[in-house]
Amino acid sequence: MSTGRPRPVRESGGVKILMYHWISGDPGQRLRHWGVTPDQFEGQMRHLHEQGYRTLRLSEVAQAVQGLRPLSERTVALTFDDGYRDFLHFAAPILEEYGFTATVFLVADRVGEINAWDERHGDPPRPLLSWEEAAELATRGFESWRRRLPGRKRSLRTGSEFPWPISLTPTVCSMIDAGSWFRPRGIRVPAPISEVGTGPEPIPISCGEV
Repeated sequence: MSTGRPRPVRESGGVKILMYHWISGDPGQRLRHWGVTPDQFEGQMRHLHEQGYRTLRLSEVAQAVQGLRPLSERTVALTFDDGYRDFLHFAAPILEEYGFTATVFLVADRVGEINAWDERHGDPPRPLLSWEEAAELATRGFESWRRRLPGRKRSLRTGSEFPWPISLTPTVCSMIDAGSWFRPRGIRVPAPISEVGTGPEPIPISCGEV
């Protein structure tokens, strides 16, 4: 969503997912369409609230899809790609004001650093959430998922990318001991670390030295 003008949400069944990147008063130049200002975001959340919408985290959406929890028609999932730090400063307070929650995707090998990829397009880099900040957000009801494993350059998208057993350092294990990961056909559901998998069969994962 890159416009601040609310439009009616079409009722087409299923789960509606609204995807954001960054929320900032500095829109940048080349990539301004990837973000919204705090005022625009507040207007969008106010509109959803006034229309009677409630939010679910993606782990809760997965439960609903599996029939493990009820799902009302006026339900949306809010996701934030790449784990920008502005989520903590701008988006989170607005979401809390309206009783909303969200799921944040962290780029695990960039946590606490900057999104250097914007520089390739001529925009200044933006800071990313740290592990400590992600942990703080978790205590406030927000959910974070890791898009990549530290030390690996590929996202967990297809089983063919990780056909081998994975061994993680104790530090990494402590960070993601009960995280949510991709399962077959790209569906993410909560799973213990020993059951992580992206293909037909789970990929064995152990805690030890890489």
